[in-house]
Amino acid sequence: MKRTFWKIFWCFFLVLWKCIPLRRKALLLEQEPLHGALDWDRSVLLSVSSLQDIRRLRAAGSEPYTARWIAEDMRDGDCLYDIGASVGAYSFIAARAHKNITIYAFEPSAASFASLLANIARNGCGARVIPLSVALGERTGFTTFIYASLFSGATKQHGIKGVGALSDTRQVVYAWALDDLIVGAKLAPPTHIKIDVDGSEIMVMLGMLKTLAFPSVRLVQVEASQGKEGTAGTISEILTGAGFVLAETNRADNFRATDYLFRRASVI
Repeated sequence: MKRTFWKIFWCFFLVLWKCIPLRRKALLLEQEPLHGALDWDRSVLLSVSSLQDIRRLRAAGSEPYTARWIAEDMRDGDCLYDIGASVGAYSFIAARAHKNITIYAFEPSAASFASLLANIARNGCGARVIPLSVALGERTGFTTFIYASLFSGATKQHGIKGVGALSDTRQVVYAWALDDLIVGAKLAPPTHIKIDVDGSEIMVMLGMLKTLAFPSVRLVQVEASQGKEGTAGTISEILTGAGFVLAETNRADNFRATDYLFRRASVI
C-alpha cells in the first residue's frame, strides 16, 4: 500500500515538474538547494544533488575508524591532507572536532569540487578547510583526468591513471606531485594524510616521497586494493620504507577498497 502511494505521488510530481517553466525550475533550485545533515555532527549540512551525495552524509557510519582517529589523534596546530576529499565529509569532521587545525581538501572532480566549495561556505569553515581543485600524481605536468561519472560525490573515477577506461568524458588537467605542490604553493606540512583516490594511490604516493620523510607526519591512511593485481603491497612497501608501521586494517573483506592505517614508528 505504501509503495503504491509513493509511486502515484512520484508520477504526479513528475507531471507537475514538467509543467513548470524552465526559468522557474532554475530559480527554485537556486533558492532552495537540497542539503542533508552529516551523521557525525548534524549541525554540518552538505549539498545533495545526487544519490552519491546522500551516501556522503553517512561518512562516519561508513568509516567509523576514520572519524575516530580524526577526532582523537589530531590536536591543535595539526594539519590534515584530505586527498580525494570529494564533497568534504571527513574534512568537516576534522573542522568540527578541532578549532585550531588546518585542512587541505584535494578534489579534482569538477562536480564534487563545486559541492565542496558550497559546503565550506554553508558551514562557515573557510578559515580551516582550504579547497584545492588539484589532481595529484607521480609527476607534475599536464595530463588527462577521465571521469566515470559527472555526478557530485561520485566514486570510482578513472582519474589520471585511466587504465581500462572506456569513458569519453575527459578533462585536461595540470597534475602535481605533492612534493612540488607543497613547495610551489607554500602549503603547511601535513601531520595526518588521508588518501582515497580510487586506484591512483600508488601514483599519488610516488609523488610525495619527500613529504613522507617530513618528521611532522604521524599518520597516513590509504584506501587500496588487495590481491596480486592490487595496490596494497606497493603502498605498504612505500610507507614502511618511509618509517611507518601498519597499525590497523579496516574493511578487510572489501578487496577493492580496504583502508590501511599507518603510524610513524618513532611515535608509537
